[in-house]
Amino acid sequence: MKKILIVDDEFLIRFTLEEGLKDRGYETQSAETVKDALEKMKTFHPQVILLDNRLQDSLGIDEISTFRSADEEVQVILMTAYGSVAQAVEATKRGAYDYILKPFDNDVVLSRIRHVKEKRER
Repeated sequence: MKKILIVDDEFLIRFTLEEGLKDRGYETQSAETVKDALEKMKTFHPQVILLDNRLQDSLGIDEISTFRSADEEVQVILMTAYGSVAQAVEATKRGAYDYILKPFDNDVVLSRIRHVKEKRER
């Protein structure tokens, strides 16, 4: 598993994640909106989507099913700065693989991605 799509409306978050993941051998692309992300999925075919919950055009939690419908194999990890246990449970119910609170350390993100990879290899 090498392809990660980052969907966040904050440039600095996208840039930091992209560079950190590229340094560890992942192919990355990023998108600012859900519409752009869906377009990129058609040619990039990511295995994991790092999806911010508060986007300019929608709430990430509401778009989990949109991404899973576009590719049922893709694993969505929801990222948010305004999280709660209830929201984490709801994200999982809607099809998210995992949930990360911002601000986060890149090692946390890498750990979650590795966990997705290990689960897929079982």
